[in-house]
Order: sequence, then C-alpha cells, then structure tokens
Amino acid sequence: MRIIIIAREDLFFIPTYILPLIKKYKKNLIIVAIVGLPPYITIKYFIKLLIKYGFLNFILKMGQYLIFNIWSFLGVGEPTKFYSVRRLARYYGAEYKEMIDVHCSKFINFVNTIKPDVILSVMSPVIFKPELLNRVSLAINIHPSILPQYKGIDPLFWAIKNSEKYAGISIHKMRKEVDSGEILMQTRFKLGKNISLYGANLKASQLGGKLLLKLLSKSLKSIQKIESKKNNDKIPVFYTPKIKDIHDYLRKKKRLLYLKECFPFINS
Repeated sequence: MRIIIIAREDLFFIPTYILPLIKKYKKNLIIVAIVGLPPYITIKYFIKLLIKYGFLNFILKMGQYLIFNIWSFLGVGEPTKFYSVRRLARYYGAEYKEMIDVHCSKFINFVNTIKPDVILSVMSPVIFKPELLNRVSLAINIHPSILPQYKGIDPLFWAIKNSEKYAGISIHKMRKEVDSGEILMQTRFKLGKNISLYGANLKASQLGGKLLLKLLSKSLKSIQKIESKKNNDKIPVFYTPKIKDIHDYLRKKKRLLYLKECFPFINS
C-alpha cells in the first residue's frame, strides 16, 4: 500500500502518531510537511501569547518549545524517540517533502505521478479541497475526539474545559467539510482529573498511532468494506480557543502543561 501522510512539522505529537506506520511501511510511505504558515514569530506574537496564557504558562510553553528544539537539533535521546517529523522520516528512510501549498499544481502532479492508495491527514493545518481528495481511492483523517463530538480545532482543550470524563480518537473518511465523512475506527480514553492538555494530546497520539496501524494494516479492499459509522453533519464545529476561553479554562484549575512535561527525557 502506498501512503502519503500530510501533516505539519511538529516537535510534540505528530511523530508519535506516525511512528508505527513508518516502522511498517518505510519505503512505501511519503511524508509531506506543510511549512511556511503563520503565525510568524514577532514581538507582537509573543506579547499575544503572554496575554493569552499568563506569565507562568507562557514561560512553561516557551521553555518546552526551546528544550524540545534543542533536543531535536542535537539528535539525542533514545533512537526510537523523535521530536521532529523530519528526523523521524530520515531515520527510517521514508521520503520527506516540505510544501507550502498541497493544492498547487506541482503537488497535484506529484500525486498523479506516484498514484498513492491513501492520503492520510495527521493534524494538518489546512482543509483539503476536492481536487486533492479525488486523486486517491481513500482519503482519511485522524482526529482526537469521539466524533461527531468536538469537531474542529483543539478538541482536547474543549473536552477538558467542559470536564468530560472521556476523550478519544477517530479515523474518518475526508470530505470537503471539516471533520466530516464516515467514521472507520474509534477508541476512547479516560481524562484523569488532573490531566494537562499536553498530557491528553500525548495520550491521544500514542493511541492514535496504534489505531492507524490497525486500520492501515488491512488491505484497501478490506478498509472499503468496513461498516462505517455516520458522522452527523449537524454537530457544530469548534473554533480556535480565544483568550477568554483560555482564561476560563485556567480559572477552572485546568492545566495546560506541567513542569515535568517540558523535558523530553522525562516524557520518553
């Protein structure tokens, strides 16, 4: 099976989502990282983050970002732990490309040339258009919620904010509408009382990697025969959390990140 994974470059969760697939498919897998997207790093951007998260959480998040970048640049840690999509692809010899626009003619022609069986979206920052989705037999997305609940941006933030007892992972066929299409597989996990947003996303990525491997270990014909679950289009789509949403989340004593989660060698 020939698979194109479209994601963004990421230090924290995407490598964990795709590691099981890379171990299995290696040469039959192409990773496309979407790069060059805003927000652009400016003083105004940092001020906005400071206002949004408050001083302590701002320091923790910036510290974590810096530490994980250094860890990835140095290439240290266990060989099977990765803090960069690029490093993960190169270690296993998977083809890696960086694209600004996956709907440009260059990329569409590339897809037409290699004729993949599957396009897989993993935390992709863009909504795929029909001209890309229609190029393959199967286009799927993995989304960290129990669909059809919590469609849209940052579903685990909203689940924790709303004091849900459980969150989950869903793999669904893609349509032009956000997080729509028939649901092929789902699993769920318990949200502990003191779980941080980072911890919930890490758990989701670990379970998501296993679920993707389970699905894509089947033949394309078998996947197409799976009795899928309807994904209710009338469920509202959640938006990117605004400053007031973050402040409300923190007022409820919810955690974005614990100090120990800033260090890769503790999270390995």
